[in-house]
Amino acid sequence: MDEGGGRRCSTAIFCGRTGLLVLMTGYAFVGALLFKALEGGNDGDVPAHVQRSREDCLRELWLITGQ
Repeated sequence: MDEGGGRRCSTAIFCGRTGLLVLMTGYAFVGALLFKALEGGNDGDVPAHVQRSREDCLRELWLITGQ
């Protein structure tokens, strides 16, 4: 007979569907954090840039229509 025949994997939690679910959830979570760190750095600059562009456009329109 086989000694320790019920033990197929050294860490039993990663052998079945539960382990796959945990690994995939962790992979998605780490990916989301990495994406946010890489792509989310310029959020504060956009509104100031848009406001400046809007003011410049309005100033030009005012000069065009005022004369």
